[in-house]
Amino acid sequence: MKSRFTFAVLAMAATSGCAVAARAATDVDKPVLGLSLTAPRSVKSGSPLEVQIDLKNLAAGTTIVGGSRRPPEFYYSFTILDSAGKAVPLTEAGREFVLGERTVVGPDGQRRSEKILAWTGSGWERRLAPGEVLKTQLYVTGLFDLGRPGTYTIQVRPRTLSVLAPNAAIWTLSNDPRLQSLKSNLVTVTVIP
Repeated sequence: MKSRFTFAVLAMAATSGCAVAARAATDVDKPVLGLSLTAPRSVKSGSPLEVQIDLKNLAAGTTIVGGSRRPPEFYYSFTILDSAGKAVPLTEAGREFVLGERTVVGPDGQRRSEKILAWTGSGWERRLAPGEVLKTQLYVTGLFDLGRPGTYTIQVRPRTLSVLAPNAAIWTLSNDPRLQSLKSNLVTVTVIP
């Protein structure tokens, strides 16, 4: 009798475990976050261009987004192309944030690139309820040289965010395909003289 009871308990546990595993497998295919980008349609040459990035929790439960204490520009990767499809060059500040390097002048008077080894400070986290949006404002002209009049397309992707979604381990851009494929809509901005 005892062995039948043990078998029944194990069978129920195995069955419920399969249901949990099946539910988790289908959750893996669902996007955890949504990303949208808004920008003005036009900006005057030499004026700052501010964009808004909205990161939305698409999960059924609370999702935690966080990272190390760095400027917000560090958390997103920008693709900015001119009307010919060429990548827009970075400003000096953009090289620091995007590439993690800066230009220094050596004792011999020669300019060279130097890697920035570390940022200091503690980390941050933000808990997003289902449907909640984390809004971030960034000045793109501080990172990219948009001084020439013309039409530009802009798209962003998360770069270094860490994400803890409901019933899951910590997902980062390097270990979760849902975050690797996450990108914003494409916006077009015209820089006028």
